[in-house]
Amino acid sequence: MFTLVVLSFFVAVVLALTAYLQCKARWWSGLLAAFGLFAVGWVIASNIPVDDLRRQLPPLAYFGLAAWIAAPVILVGSGLALLLRRGRFGDRVPVIVFFGGWVTTFVLFVTIASL
Repeated sequence: MFTLVVLSFFVAVVLALTAYLQCKARWWSGLLAAFGLFAVGWVIASNIPVDDLRRQLPPLAYFGLAAWIAAPVILVGSGLALLLRRGRFGDRVPVIVFFGGWVTTFVLFVTIASL
């Protein structure tokens, strides 16, 4: 249970940092970063030889996996910031995204763990 709390906390921190950076940037920068990370992960995954997949993965494969995990997190964080900064929330956007992301990811992780 402690691991789920800590893991969801770190996901919420990344969401809040992305939302904070998106509030100060142009509308397309967060979306471009997410798609860029996805493309980097795809390039890395497509360049791993098939022979390496039968054995232990090379360390570069884990960077591709990290890029694929980070891409949707950044996409969600920047998307939430784009939606919330149009409202009356102003400087509270990262705080709202942090607490909402923490609760949501914790519930998601607990649900997945209980399956």
